[in-house]
Order: sequence, then C-alpha cells, then structure tokens
Amino acid sequence: MWKIVLCLCIVVRISKGQIEDYTAVVPNVPNPVTQGAVTPTSIEISWPVQTPAVGQTTYEVTYTDGTTYKSVDIATSSLTLTGLTPNTEYTLTVVATTNAGSTAATDALVIRTAEDKPTAVRNLTAAFETSNYTVTVAWEIPQPTKGDITKYK
Repeated sequence: MWKIVLCLCIVVRISKGQIEDYTAVVPNVPNPVTQGAVTPTSIEISWPVQTPAVGQTTYEVTYTDGTTYKSVDIATSSLTLTGLTPNTEYTLTVVATTNAGSTAATDALVIRTAEDKPTAVRNLTAAFETSNYTVTVAWEIPQPTKGDITKYK
C-alpha cells in the first residue's frame, strides 16, 4: 500500500527576527512633490520613494496648464517635463500605484515655467513727417510674448 504525503511549503523572509509579508500593499501618498530646475520649456520635479515598497511601484504624473491635461507613467521618483510653454503656470500631481492599488493624488504643486525672449515684433511700420521732421514708428506686439515685455530697442 502506498502512502501519499503532501507538503505545503510557504516561503517567507525573516529579517531582524521579523517575518516580512510579501503581500502587495497600496503605497503611501508620495508627498511632498518638490520643484527642481525650471526653464522656459521644462520643469523638473521629484518626490519621496514610497514605502512599503513591496512589489513594483509606478507613478502617474498628471499636469495641466488649465486647458490641456497630460499624464506620464514612470517607475522612478523624479521626472523632467519637457515641451512646455514659456511663462505658463502648470499644476502637477503624482499618484503612486502597486498591483494592490493606487494612492490618492499628492497635494497639487503649482509651478510657472521661466520667461523666454520674445519673438520678433510684427507689422513694423515707419512714417516720416517732413513738416516737423518726426518719424512715427508702430508695430504689433510679438505673439506669443513668452513673458512680460519690459522695453523695446
């Protein structure tokens, strides 16, 4: 007669005398999101790595200029957003996700891209008045201005 013996094996990790649970958990909200370098067309941001970091944690960064919403999925805790519009305010949030679920969004971070040099003036005209020897110069302001125009040369 044959006997069948079943063995149930459980793999656990013991660290510092404690059994670590490998069950995936929803990570903490990755606050605070901090601002790094800002240029006319880019914004650098970072946030704390999430703990407990059981399993793969990914991040969804959502940003808007008030009219266009975009999101980027990445596996690192920093990102440089590029292709942005100069002198424009962006609102950014980050959501951390594991296979157990997602966090709430971080507190919103509002960052304005830096100003850039303006484009050329448009429709430049000059009129000379011979009776009083004056020249009248007129133009349309550059579009887009890319910042506050403080003077013309």
